[in-house]
Amino acid sequence: MPALVDQFCPNVHDAAITAATYDVHSGTIATADATGVVAVQRPGESTPQLVFQPGDAVMGALDLVPGGSLLAVGDESGTVGVYRCDTGEAIFREVREGARGRVRAMRGMALSPEGRSLASIARDGLIRIWDLETGSRTAAWQGFSGDTVEFDPRGQRLLAMDDQGQPRLMDLMSLQALYMDKLQMPADRASFTLDGTMVVAVGQAGISLLRVADGALIASFATRGGSGIINLVLAPDGRQVGAVTHRSVHTFSLPDLQPAGSMKHGAPDPTGAAYWAREGIRVAGNDGLMHGGGSGSAGPVVAVGGFGDHRLAAHASVVACWKGNRRVRELPVTAPPREVHIDRDGRLAVVVPDRGPVEVFDVQRGTRVFDGGPSTSGAVMVAVGGTVVAVQLRKGGVRWWDLAANKGYQLDWPRTMALSNGGTWLGVVTPRGHVRILDPSTGRDALPPPTPLADVPVARL
Repeated sequence: MPALVDQFCPNVHDAAITAATYDVHSGTIATADATGVVAVQRPGESTPQLVFQPGDAVMGALDLVPGGSLLAVGDESGTVGVYRCDTGEAIFREVREGARGRVRAMRGMALSPEGRSLASIARDGLIRIWDLETGSRTAAWQGFSGDTVEFDPRGQRLLAMDDQGQPRLMDLMSLQALYMDKLQMPADRASFTLDGTMVVAVGQAGISLLRVADGALIASFATRGGSGIINLVLAPDGRQVGAVTHRSVHTFSLPDLQPAGSMKHGAPDPTGAAYWAREGIRVAGNDGLMHGGGSGSAGPVVAVGGFGDHRLAAHASVVACWKGNRRVRELPVTAPPREVHIDRDGRLAVVVPDRGPVEVFDVQRGTRVFDGGPSTSGAVMVAVGGTVVAVQLRKGGVRWWDLAANKGYQLDWPRTMALSNGGTWLGVVTPRGHVRILDPSTGRDALPPPTPLADVPVARL
């Protein structure tokens, strides 16, 4: 059976994620890491269900066909392949090994929109094109660089970068290069906009926008300072582009290329792999995870809790709430949690921090409801059921709250306690070791005291 932490924080990559791609048409996500492990998460899946290792390390050479049915992978040994996203079965492979393969270590892959052609850019500066129906190579062009290789939405043109930092557009029907204005700010990578009418190019000096119809440079934005642009991502609606740096993502509107916003992506030592999904921008770190905001990584899991399908994974500054294998909410906390609890309906979460009072959260809204006050610091025991939260205090006694009635109660004499899962009954033990069953909404006896079968004081419920 998987460890609790593995269930709460599913993670298929044990090495840095070095390639990532997202298909805007289907919502399929594919990632690959420095060991060559590839993961595919298709629509409706909460975690990747296809995980396989087709070859060597993958450094950016990953692409999904529109619709998400096929995935192209190129590795550091020069091997290229196209695989089905439902089974991982290869429909095409060209294998290279040893020094012959390392010369053409793959840096970028592209599948044509109809899935009939495959293009690649390798470390040797060659663009290679294959006909997937025959399995034969149809072209090899030299003089290119970087990791950009991309078909336009019609599959009639191919975009790449030359060794001077200029985008180059090839017409695949005539096999002729199309005119494009020279960039004043040399770029490292480029991409078509979603409608294929423009090309966005980014480099250390800034971001530029060219029109495909006539190759004209229509907008540019120069960067000053910063940590250096390492990738670009396009919004799923095609109305924005994001420039990914080592610390942040800066977004610009399209087609006027005006600054739209900035955020810290939180990826530790980012590799450059990134995508923009409907859920937001994700940037890969060296920890094998994709990050989507905040000032840093959430860090290791320090506590876990759960009830049925509702699960909690606590980090030093945030508690992740899961339903099944789907993360539904993140709750910011003021101190590293020692314990976390959630009721059976997944509505209330209770956090017991290492320092400070117990905190109660509304999971569905993602907001803190209240803290229990200084007397709940160092709580011995915590329970939550229905709309009732109960705390066994370190100094002795029990304090509880009925959130439905907006009332709180405290008894100084109970030695220990237990709360029913629905919050209907609160069991306490008297100083003499007798059991009483209370109604949390009134603090009065809900049932007659149970008759013990033996004259032995009760120590725990």
